[in-house]
Amino acid sequence: MEHLRTVTDPKVWTCDGCLATFGRIDHLKRHALTHHSEKTHSCHFCGASFGRGDVLRRHWKSCKTRREIGQEIPDSLRGGKHKRACDSCAVIRKACSGETPCSECNHRQRPCTYRRLTEGDDSSNQQFTNSTSNAEDNGYDVDIDVPEDGWDLGHQTFYPSRETSLVVYARNNYGTET
Repeated sequence: MEHLRTVTDPKVWTCDGCLATFGRIDHLKRHALTHHSEKTHSCHFCGASFGRGDVLRRHWKSCKTRREIGQEIPDSLRGGKHKRACDSCAVIRKACSGETPCSECNHRQRPCTYRRLTEGDDSSNQQFTNSTSNAEDNGYDVDIDVPEDGWDLGHQTFYPSRETSLVVYARNNYGTET
């Protein structure tokens, strides 16, 4: 893989195998897999083999054998990053070793459970919302009535309104409001 730095050409990553160019390194890495002979994804309707799962799924849309036998396109497996952290580490978004107990929970002397992985739901988020909504459990004496439809805070911007800016300016420079 070679990185070219030119001002006029936005495609800066070049494949060593075929000299194809790409604007992003991840596109080049994905392309580089096409030069390998290993094709681990195969169509169970016609037997065609592919190097990537997304290409296999695209093939299924037009697979002649699948259409002839009247089969639906199979459901895709859940992609993306798979959950591995224990419940405690997931709540605080901390790296987890995956052991029982994990090194982080062992160090902090917390209970180390993997309920959200074994039960199939994200109980770490539920644990977080429960701990914030039950203020009495946390030692705070606060009673908050949250509307069912949530809080309507209106349109939010990063910058204060013109009126607020003038009030702050007046307080800072004159000690009074205008």
